[in-house]
Amino acid sequence: MTRINPVIYNNNKLRQIGPNLNAIKNIIIVLTLCALTVTIAWFSVFNLLGIFIDTAPYSVGNSFYLTEIMLTFSLYALGSYLAIRYTTFHPLVAALPVGITGLVFYYIELGGLDCVGVCGMPLWYDVVSFFKHLFASTLIIFLSLIKKRSSKTSPINSESVERPYWFSKLPSVKSIFITFCLLSAGLFIGGAMLFVELSENKKTVVLSSKVLKEQRKVSVFLPSGYVDDDKSYDVLYTLDGENPQHNYLAAATAKILASLGIIPDIIVVAIDGQGMRQRDFRRKGAVAVDGRKTSGEAAQFQLFLENELIPNITDKFRTGNRKFLAGHSYGALYTAYSFTEHREVFDGYFCFSPSFEDSNSSVMSFKNGLNEQVSDKKFIYLNLGLEGGKMRELFKQVESFVVNNQVDNLDSKVSYYSLPHALVMIPGYFEALSRFYKHKGN
Repeated sequence: MTRINPVIYNNNKLRQIGPNLNAIKNIIIVLTLCALTVTIAWFSVFNLLGIFIDTAPYSVGNSFYLTEIMLTFSLYALGSYLAIRYTTFHPLVAALPVGITGLVFYYIELGGLDCVGVCGMPLWYDVVSFFKHLFASTLIIFLSLIKKRSSKTSPINSESVERPYWFSKLPSVKSIFITFCLLSAGLFIGGAMLFVELSENKKTVVLSSKVLKEQRKVSVFLPSGYVDDDKSYDVLYTLDGENPQHNYLAAATAKILASLGIIPDIIVVAIDGQGMRQRDFRRKGAVAVDGRKTSGEAAQFQLFLENELIPNITDKFRTGNRKFLAGHSYGALYTAYSFTEHREVFDGYFCFSPSFEDSNSSVMSFKNGLNEQVSDKKFIYLNLGLEGGKMRELFKQVESFVVNNQVDNLDSKVSYYSLPHALVMIPGYFEALSRFYKHKGN
């Protein structure tokens, strides 16, 4: 019988495990750099470039868009370089995920391809922005391959370069990676637990609308303790239910604020647009400020809300007396229309980056409706991100109407954020709900 040398056996096992551990380490580093690059890009680009909006509130101009592209390009180039520098992967495998991550998150920021060229940004900017992340990674990959090829033919310089004293005091890349991985893991686990809890308390309601002559679907997010008590709950109706991220954002915000005691538990009803946003959220006969035809059936959708959806939700669930309507972009345009034309239906109206430029009468209609007295207390919230041009100019006009209005029983709040069009909902829900219950009480 042949005896196996334990030392040789253990060394062979280590040789087999070694490459696997190295691959796992490389994957962790690449994923961490993807997340880190996206995070830094969001916090730096959109906050720093908010300066352009403050100095040029009506038309940011090409200098804004070009600076944003170059800054974002530089950040993703740096992330791609670090992925190649600190992993043993092929440059293509190391750096390309960084660019792809940027592309995916930009798609989320933009709110989908439907927003290309129509959300206050020029068409060329939206198109170029789709490729800036990948181009940054591709350029770094190309330069890395050239450097690697030239280093094989160049003599190796054995002289070591001593780092400056101040540089040695900075945290090591390893410690930064570990800290960021732990924070990311904590946020991921917490987010996953919240997502599971929200999903367990979600109901789907399908109703046949006689007004719209079609079936409509809504997602209803109930508070965690709904089945264990007999309380009634206020209801938030959101018009952007076709996007799962918008659904869960509204429901998660309400859940977090309620757990902190800032607002009471509420029911969130997310209405699926089913591809009919332009029809449902535009006025009949409306024309955009640039002359485009934008006619819709907003009045019909209002009848659907008042006569079909709200009664259906009231019959199926224990709803309280207070209701809110929230919308983003086209949805915010409709929310503003509902506020001025049908103010008696909801108690609070939340408008996130409203597309006032989509109708040449929307601003004046808002002004005229704003001056009408109301018997019950109402609340209107509006915010805007980094949109420029006509979209920002018209929003500023609406802001002046809100600030100067003398209507009794009306509370209002207008906010600006250095965030892209699709992300203003994140602070918007927090601020709107918090402001309403702070003034109205729980």
